[in-house]
Amino acid sequence: MPSTYKQSFKQNYTDNVELSIFNCGLQSCERGYTWGPGVRDHYLIHYVVDGKGTYTVNNTVYELRAGDIFLAKPSQLITYSADKEEPWEYYWVGFNGACANKLVLQLPFREDMPTHHCKNAERVKKALFNIFLSRGPEPRNETLMVGYLYLFIAELMQEAMDLEPHASNSSSQYVINAIKYIQFNYSHDISIDDIAKAVGVSVGTIYLDFAGKKEIMHFVLKSTIDPAFADQDFQRPITDDLFGGKSGDDFAKHLAQAASAYSLEDLVSDAFDLLARYAVGCLFIEKNQFDFPYLAAAYKKSRQRFHQTMTAYLNAFVAAGTVRPLALTTTLIVELLSWWAMDVRYTSFEKPAVPLPLAKAVCMDNIIAAYQCPSGRFVPPAPRP
Repeated sequence: MPSTYKQSFKQNYTDNVELSIFNCGLQSCERGYTWGPGVRDHYLIHYVVDGKGTYTVNNTVYELRAGDIFLAKPSQLITYSADKEEPWEYYWVGFNGACANKLVLQLPFREDMPTHHCKNAERVKKALFNIFLSRGPEPRNETLMVGYLYLFIAELMQEAMDLEPHASNSSSQYVINAIKYIQFNYSHDISIDDIAKAVGVSVGTIYLDFAGKKEIMHFVLKSTIDPAFADQDFQRPITDDLFGGKSGDDFAKHLAQAASAYSLEDLVSDAFDLLARYAVGCLFIEKNQFDFPYLAAAYKKSRQRFHQTMTAYLNAFVAAGTVRPLALTTTLIVELLSWWAMDVRYTSFEKPAVPLPLAKAVCMDNIIAAYQCPSGRFVPPAPRP
């Protein structure tokens, strides 16, 4: 084949409601070739055969190379670009259908990581290539393509299982898939029936592990906020008593030494990372606080503790003379961090394409310039005569 090429196939009509292929193809890109920013109306998976490039989604840029795959979801703003020195070659398939979301939940992607490096790269590549080889206008071709799509998805499911060997039993696996479903669909109204259908179990099966609907949603949402929570061993059925108490984080640990070995720069960096990590879960609860008042109350307490901890650090810095004492300092800093670490990625109307590292750098530059004493020690102005 020539150094750059594109071969693609688009299916104009399908009778397959459960799972159908929209398009598939192969492309060796020109230097710097870019698609987007734009959105798709179906799921789209690319496999990088050679070269390298970048994938931008949710204001985060991912650098990819041979053996990597990346996922685009319907209505998601994305951009992908070939490297200017080593432009990539990739295969792709676009698909949708009634069971597409359920299948995607079982693949090795997360809301905060829509890419994956394949352990069995040749098997994944071959399965995807076979979809393209089966293309054609006849019903037989469509059946072959969908069959190979299932085989391709099965290979990716195996990749996901290899990532999480501890989640081998069906109970823990459907909980993991339920957490993914919440993360992918947090901006919509979600019911227990929706979750059960998405993860492929009956509502009755879920109730074997949980005492009631409230406990199911609390577990999934708490696991969304704190990913390590779901890794514990639980006594079944899970009851609401499990969700009391403090969330596990050591954000306040430096206060024991009056923040003497801690700086404003350290504080802003850690606070941004904390908010960015829990963004999806926090925004979900904020949007659905009246449906889940128990968890919303716990979330409000966590935000209050976060605000109090920020205030304690800033007061320590002011006392040490390293930060200027200004009115509403904590509120202004927390609001700025919350916007750039959480809202701008998910709920902002404009959704500017700002990578998370850049958003963090902008926050730190502005906050430190505004509040840190230039000389390293605050000197009150002399009284006016």
